Amino acid sequence: MAIVVSNASPLILLSGVGEFTRLHDLFGEVRITPQVFDEVVIRGAGRPGAAEVAAAPFIRKQEAAGIRRIQDLRDQARVAEGEASTIILADELKADLVLIDEKAARQAAKAMGLKVAGTMRVLEFAFERKLIADLRATHAMLKAGSARISPELLNASLARFGLPRLS
Repeated sequence: MAIVVSNASPLILLSGVGEFTRLHDLFGEVRITPQVFDEVVIRGAGRPGAAEVAAAPFIRKQEAAGIRRIQDLRDQARVAEGEASTIILADELKADLVLIDEKAARQAAKAMGLKVAGTMRVLEFAFERKLIADLRATHAMLKAGSARISPELLNASLARFGLPRLS
């Protein structure tokens, strides 16, 4: 089974569009750091993702050993603690995939040689495996929600599958 480490935003966004369990369907176990757990479940109580992450047996909380590396990455890449801890844990575990949406964090992870995917790519994986019947409807929910994903990216994703653009 692949080692997958997730940051907060994919957990929150997938929960918001009702596709949180796709993480389990696609990857089996997903690891998160205590910092991500705190962001989603404790500080995010009552919001999308909080109950799902707290109750999911396939989410495994794991601390990154390199506390100093987390601080250094935060300072150098100008990313939040959850993002930095996710990247460092993924690096320590030699993860097969790290799930991150934020641009600066994605760039930092790629610079460390990590394979990165975001929420949209997870939805595309699920659509390719016929776990999601209507990718366009799912993307429309992302657009209508609080996700800061540009309409151009959503439409590019739909175009890859020959689906109609969102208006």
